[in-house]
Amino acid sequence: MQGKLVVICGIDGSGKTTLQNNIGSYLETQNQGYIATRQPTNFYRTNEHVRKYLDTGETDLSIEAIALFAACDRLMHIDTVVNPSLENGKWILCDRYVYSSYAYFKSRGIDEEFTREINKYVPAPDKVIFLELPGNVACERVLLRDGDTRKFEEKSIEYMDDGAEEH
Repeated sequence: MQGKLVVICGIDGSGKTTLQNNIGSYLETQNQGYIATRQPTNFYRTNEHVRKYLDTGETDLSIEAIALFAACDRLMHIDTVVNPSLENGKWILCDRYVYSSYAYFKSRGIDEEFTREINKYVPAPDKVIFLELPGNVACERVLLRDGDTRKFEEKSIEYMDDGAEEH
């Protein structure tokens, strides 16, 4: 039996993890195997250039290079986690997917066609869930969850509102 790829997208603090956990709990009651995962993966998130950008808003690389790195991370994740799990009949519950990259890099000035082109081999999911909420609510949730360890952009209600509109 082929598994299903379910993608949950939204800005930080929108409830992606909570929804992912709730869907996972339901799948367990149905004796359906699943994998909870996220994109980008830690391969991307822990890269020194990406980390600097997330923490300070500054980067030594072009934003296009960071977009290429995100696309590489996504394809590696699909090849090593998503596809093998689907082939084994497991459902994949993925926190963020390519749609988040479209919004993220568009809001940073990258032409949407560039982002689509570098992600053209990303398979379409079986189901996409987009979560929306106002930036001020997301900021409050992230502050309660992360305190001072928030990423640079999570400290700005204006940015969070822009991110919510882009999704």
